[in-house]
Amino acid sequence: MGFVLIIIIFSIIFVDSYLVLASNGNGNSEPTIIEPTITKTASTDRICYDGKCTLTLWSGTKNVYEDGVWKRVEEAKSLKGAWNVVYLENDSAFNIIVNDFNISYMDMTLDFKGNPEDYLTFCQVTDELNAKCDFKLDEKWEEHNETTREVIEKSQVKFQYKWEIKNGEIIKGDKVKFEYKGNPFGKEFKFGGNSTTIKLDDAYDMADIYDYDTSINSESLMRWNITSIPDSSIIEDALLCLYITTWTTGSPDDDVTIDRILNQTWTESVNCAGIDAFTYDSQTNKTLSSITEESWTTIDTTVQVKADYDDNNDFASFVFEDQDAHVGSCSNSMDTYSLTMGSASNYFTFEDRENHDGTGNLPYLNITYSEAPDTCTCPGLNEDWEIDMSDYCNITTDCDLGTGYLDFTGTGATRCNATINTTNLGDPGSSGVLYMQDNCMINVFSS
Repeated sequence: MGFVLIIIIFSIIFVDSYLVLASNGNGNSEPTIIEPTITKTASTDRICYDGKCTLTLWSGTKNVYEDGVWKRVEEAKSLKGAWNVVYLENDSAFNIIVNDFNISYMDMTLDFKGNPEDYLTFCQVTDELNAKCDFKLDEKWEEHNETTREVIEKSQVKFQYKWEIKNGEIIKGDKVKFEYKGNPFGKEFKFGGNSTTIKLDDAYDMADIYDYDTSINSESLMRWNITSIPDSSIIEDALLCLYITTWTTGSPDDDVTIDRILNQTWTESVNCAGIDAFTYDSQTNKTLSSITEESWTTIDTTVQVKADYDDNNDFASFVFEDQDAHVGSCSNSMDTYSLTMGSASNYFTFEDRENHDGTGNLPYLNITYSEAPDTCTCPGLNEDWEIDMSDYCNITTDCDLGTGYLDFTGTGATRCNATINTTNLGDPGSSGVLYMQDNCMINVFSS
């Protein structure tokens, strides 16, 4: 007798090809190659095989469609269009045009169109036709004190922009190109006297912040867009994946409490009054899969994600905290720091979607779901067929179940317009109606 060998080589994060080896059905062990369905969007990876899918929701843009294929952002030649250029300040006298950028550079054009007499701090003006100006382009970023959690603003001059007009003609500084070398994400760029300030912002609709109470007990809040999960799916599990950047000295443990946030519309600008007004349900106590510094850990958020999905919500929204350091009324909410959980002297920090700790290991949510079974289609010879009345099936194709049973579940109705052979006919019950139409014949044979 032959045997069936099934080997699944399966990885959701970094591997881009997946193979399933199985018997070729000819009575020998020579395998055939079956390739699961792999689909990507800018912020999701999905792998489906045999009715089950694993969907990874990234906390930002992870893939870019370029040269006819999906690429990781690290491999893309250009990320223009995948991120927005946001003007935090916009002085019409100082123009910044972003020509192109990727993970390792940003090409800009700088252009001064103001009156030098309005910027005497930076300009030497001889008369209205002759002047010299010396402006600068500053790079700004944030660092954090791990002990006090204080946000420290840093900056440095990246480019001296020299502008000169002679006899009414601009002879220096007319649309100067500058190439910033390095990762431009998470930085702000400020140009000029009154300043025009820009940053690159991911348009993906996701939120993560943390807050703490007067005792400095902290918790992290997250909101994920789950609209990419197909309707009528069965959520099997949902694992939140976080990168531990640091933990304080002491004795950190692995217990964590997760609650679903019923508010669906909160954003990263929510204040303490908004957080204190939240209502919660679906609480679970779980454990971190790892508590090692500079490593990945997971939190089981299946109950919370499934509750939001079953309620037809667009977002899965939840909060997690240390079971030993419950957070009371909010004292401060933070979106300028990595995610945090724990007490003042014993807490974890996790990389957030804005990459505040600079590891590049942003959070993601892994959801495994099964495709909803098609209860309206004949399963085949010698198979049992359970029809869900809530699917309101209209059976129009003949079906020979052989030794299989025909049964019904749920509330609703089914219309039969075909011939069905079975060895057992179940009772639709008081909550279901089976309509035997003109072309319907159900033959029940002895097994």
